[in-house]
Amino acid sequence: MMVHNDKLYVVGIFECVDNNILASNITSWDGERWCNLGDSYFNNKISCITSYKGDIYVGGGFTMVDGLPCKSMAKWVGDEQNAACSEPVSAAMEPQAGVITCYPNPAMHQLRVVLEAPATDIQVFSAEAKNQSNKIRIDSRVGNAVEVNIEGLAPGWYFVVATLENGGRVVGRFVKT
Repeated sequence: MMVHNDKLYVVGIFECVDNNILASNITSWDGERWCNLGDSYFNNKISCITSYKGDIYVGGGFTMVDGLPCKSMAKWVGDEQNAACSEPVSAAMEPQAGVITCYPNPAMHQLRVVLEAPATDIQVFSAEAKNQSNKIRIDSRVGNAVEVNIEGLAPGWYFVVATLENGGRVVGRFVKT
């Protein structure tokens, strides 16, 4: 995964996103919806993605891009004018037990995590699922909200996982700038 020009790009082995949008092993998320990268076609998995001097580069097991031979590495030179996108995800969903809200998002120094159900602990994970903090205990002094110091985290996408008192888990996400 990589953030570039305010979009999250995800690579891997998949042929569609959001159950109906064809995507050839690469997709983007603009904060509201998933999109493919237009008519681009990679014949095999993409295992890495990076940005260098404003351009996007991908690498992986592919040997052809858009029907042209390629040796497992490519620079994105197309545009996304022909991109197909999913329906926007509404940010105004009805509150439910176990909902988690993280704000501000993006965040730079402090993140406020608010839960609509009591939780026993909260953990922050990078998008690569590596634990980035120790458990943060929620007790009666903070109720269903906690401030998390995120100054030491590298910029990128993160997940917040809260274990609820009833044994369930809820997941939120945020961007660290």
